[in-house]
Amino acid sequence: MIVRKHHPIVPWIVILLLLVCTVIPLGPSMRVEADGIPLALLNPSFEDALTGSTIPGWFQPFGTTGISVSTAQSYNGSKSLLLSDTSTTASIGAESVKISGIVPGESYAASVKAYVTSGSGAVYVRFFDSAGTLLTSEAKWVSSPANQWTPVSVTAVAPANAAQASVLLYSSLSGTTTTYFDTVTLERSLRNPGFEEGAVGTVIPGWMQTFGSSGVSVTTEQADEGTKSLKLVDGSTTGSIGAESDKLTVSAGQYIGVTAKAYVTSGTVSLNIRFWDAGNTLLQTATQSLSSPQSQWTPMSVSATAPAGTVKMSVLLYSSVASTATAYFDDITLSVPAVTNLGVQITNASASYAAFGQDSSGNDLLYIGSSGNPSKLAVYNAKTGATLQSFDLPGATAVWGMAVATDGTLYLGTASGKLFQYVPGAASVTDLGVAISGETTIWELTTGTSGKIYGGTYPGGKAFKYEPGVGVTAFGGQIEPGEQYVRSIAYDESAHQLYMGIGSHAHLIRYDNNTGAMTNILPAAYSTEEFAYYTNYVNGKIFAKMSPTNVTLVIDKATLQVESTLTGIGSIGVSKLSPVADKVYYTKNGNLYSYDLTGKTETQLANVGANVIGSTFLTLNETGYPGYSYVAALKSGHILKYNLSTGTWAKTAFAVPESPTSIQSIKRGPDGKIYSVGYLVGGMGTYDPATGVQTKYKGVGQAENIAEAGNSLYFGIYPGAIIQKYDVTQAWTPGGNPANPKTLFNLGAWEQDRPFGMLAVASMNKLFVGTVPDYGKLGGAFAVYDLNTASLNVTRNVITDQSVVALANKNNEVFGGTSVWGGLGISPTATEAKLFVWDTTTNQKVFETVPVAGKRAITSLLLGPDGNIWGVAEGTLFVFNPATRTVVYSADKFPVSYSGSGHVWRDAKMELNPDGYVYVTIGGKMYRIDPATKNTETLIASGASLLATDNDGDLYYVSGVNLFKYDK
Repeated sequence: MIVRKHHPIVPWIVILLLLVCTVIPLGPSMRVEADGIPLALLNPSFEDALTGSTIPGWFQPFGTTGISVSTAQSYNGSKSLLLSDTSTTASIGAESVKISGIVPGESYAASVKAYVTSGSGAVYVRFFDSAGTLLTSEAKWVSSPANQWTPVSVTAVAPANAAQASVLLYSSLSGTTTTYFDTVTLERSLRNPGFEEGAVGTVIPGWMQTFGSSGVSVTTEQADEGTKSLKLVDGSTTGSIGAESDKLTVSAGQYIGVTAKAYVTSGTVSLNIRFWDAGNTLLQTATQSLSSPQSQWTPMSVSATAPAGTVKMSVLLYSSVASTATAYFDDITLSVPAVTNLGVQITNASASYAAFGQDSSGNDLLYIGSSGNPSKLAVYNAKTGATLQSFDLPGATAVWGMAVATDGTLYLGTASGKLFQYVPGAASVTDLGVAISGETTIWELTTGTSGKIYGGTYPGGKAFKYEPGVGVTAFGGQIEPGEQYVRSIAYDESAHQLYMGIGSHAHLIRYDNNTGAMTNILPAAYSTEEFAYYTNYVNGKIFAKMSPTNVTLVIDKATLQVESTLTGIGSIGVSKLSPVADKVYYTKNGNLYSYDLTGKTETQLANVGANVIGSTFLTLNETGYPGYSYVAALKSGHILKYNLSTGTWAKTAFAVPESPTSIQSIKRGPDGKIYSVGYLVGGMGTYDPATGVQTKYKGVGQAENIAEAGNSLYFGIYPGAIIQKYDVTQAWTPGGNPANPKTLFNLGAWEQDRPFGMLAVASMNKLFVGTVPDYGKLGGAFAVYDLNTASLNVTRNVITDQSVVALANKNNEVFGGTSVWGGLGISPTATEAKLFVWDTTTNQKVFETVPVAGKRAITSLLLGPDGNIWGVAEGTLFVFNPATRTVVYSADKFPVSYSGSGHVWRDAKMELNPDGYVYVTIGGKMYRIDPATKNTETLIASGASLLATDNDGDLYYVSGVNLFKYDK
């Protein structure tokens, strides 16, 4: 039908619609989602910024008012298009910019989400010739259900001479409406995919019989959706029959997927994609066959990449030459993968480090470095907490060190290995670049003389000096041979010496800046510690916090004897020397303490509620605060003021900037949502595929991996290998009574730190955990936890000197994959990763093997579609037969090598999809593996890590702070 300006609905259709109450409700059995090859509409969700009153990608061909972009309702993002029609004699409509490349005779579908408050609205697909003259259009109207998002779709065949198409969102001449529209699509689609158009004689619209001459019909005997389906009856063992769709235009290199529902009564049938060149020559066929289960509707899917020379594709429903068959087909859908960036899932306001300084006018400033991606620097008034400035630190994910130089310049050391510089009052932060090439982290910084600062690094265990006008000077190679961390650093101006805390086998190195001489001054009694954290030099005393015992040593500089041991200090080191006494200040478990250097005594002063992350001494000139006060930034986001004379104290809140958090692990939950847990500072986000709703949560740490069983998720938290259970049916109450998530156990007593292997088996009511050990140690653990009895069995070194990083299950056996690397700061002794088998009935290891010679980490295991255990060892895919205890397949499939890697605990993630294929992320790419042939196809070429599958079979992967959906 032809649509004329201001009269898009001919009168008899208007009358008919009024007689049937304006619209036929879109019931659950009706197909309302278009499935096809999308065309590129501009601004389909109306999120683009307006240019004045102009909506990018859209114009108003009907009416002059009543159309706007609204934030009152949205299906995706935060905006939608609002049609507010108050006239019964005029229409309004918003139309997309026309799309070129339309092919006459092909089918196109326009879809939208509609939210009707009153009246009714419509979605049209409109066809135009090359001159822009309207040829034909088709519409679908919606009026109910009201006040909820409803999918609406209309399909039409492009007429002769069609060259362009558009989508029109419309309100009629005769009725008023308030309707919101969102998420508009225009797709090239199959015609008659559910066979509801029936047959005209022997002709089935959109389909033709290309194999055989009979046996193909439209029937009402069976239907998955609607009332009809396509029936194939092949009674011959020497001939085949097949019904093929009209051809659709596609491009070489396009990845095409087709799904269908099949009801097989007997024999075997297949779903096929066929690719054709410009001369109508068949180039390639992709096939998926089905013979069972019988007498029930079963989903089928097939997908392939169009080969070189492709210009068209078709779908073939087929029964082969060699056998007889009777089957029904319905719900044929066509799609190309849509990759959607679902955005940031987790944010945190995490103050990780603080320092104090002054601007050029002498105003006291507080600097806060926050963790995130990117990390941030925030500048505050140190007395009031008012925010003055905030800056991103590009490329940094954590601020580990801050120091104010003698010239007032602030320096920040970050997890990127970059050094940043901020001059008070400047409009930007200066990125000084990576301090030492190859070093990925700068730990603590300390202040020297004449504007200089010093810092320590990882993984080379190096140290450096930064001097204005000169730049960075590295102190040769590793400070302590074999050790990767210079974890803390302090400066003694009187002797021009540095004290450096080393890990992951603790040393305390005194470095003479004049001679370059280095001496380990850590007493032998503490040589078994892992780290010397938070080193300070104060008035002839060296403070060094030992880890993991959490004992801070007070060492006399002259005698190198330990004068005192202070337990449980939770602040970032101790303060500088008090200006009124021979004392330093620090916190333990939220309590403020002082330590008298002369009397060697410790005094508890006040419960301030949080630990200190940086401090100074200031004269506040406030009532109750005479003379000097200790002023500190607390981890909780407060400035603490403690007067040294009166003991009066108070806290003032400051706003820690919220930063996106990188995603460390993802998992589909028992409720169908996709759960993401954050790196370093933790936090959790959920994405609901059914509604598009995203929710953020606080109160969970860095989960290295997540397992799922029953109504619960199980988090493997670093550090300390803490295992927590979260019941998704109950309220999120971390730290509550009862707590949800709640801690089940930890593996710290077994020197374990990172639970990368997580497997929950509901049928056994057991949780299995594989771990990486503490810093500087080899030998992971394999833990079995009974969810009913809460009993825990831990086996350390289940594979000697290797970590357990991947787990899978079949029947009563658990299969474990290892990495030769242990905790950070120690070199591996093993050279090949192993696969082991754990018998859950006898609770012991019963088998181990090297499945792929020379490979150092097996980072993913999966119970495959063939009943075997599939694994990925570096770039090799292998298949292990549990019955014969043999590797039955092994081939290099992925361009990945761990040669030269400092450590690898996690890389590959495999998922068996409902479509029958195995999907893998590894080395930043995502692949699809055909289980029968093991042929591997690259789906995402870069930036993809982790993997999860939703209930519809769509895939989710991670790139930095963002979660992506790969809609097959």
